[in-house]
Amino acid sequence: MQVLPIVGQNDIKVDSCKINRKQFDAFVVRHSRQKSIIPESNNAMRGSYVMIDPAGRFFDNSEGKHNYSDSIISADIENTINEVN
Repeated sequence: MQVLPIVGQNDIKVDSCKINRKQFDAFVVRHSRQKSIIPESNNAMRGSYVMIDPAGRFFDNSEGKHNYSDSIISADIENTINEVN
């Protein structure tokens, strides 16, 4: 996984871990013989997972930060999933 900067989560200490797409692609090529490698670039990870936090809120990372829905504990699940990307 290419490190994905998320504002308010890892943005304070992420700089030393960041690489660009060219560097990421070169890493994938260098390790392409590994059978267990499943590369995920920033573009592949952004907005691609359904995630729920401990408070029961859906959240997404499509805009470089976490966007949260209302809690599925107190609101309709169909409405809350539509509150995030």
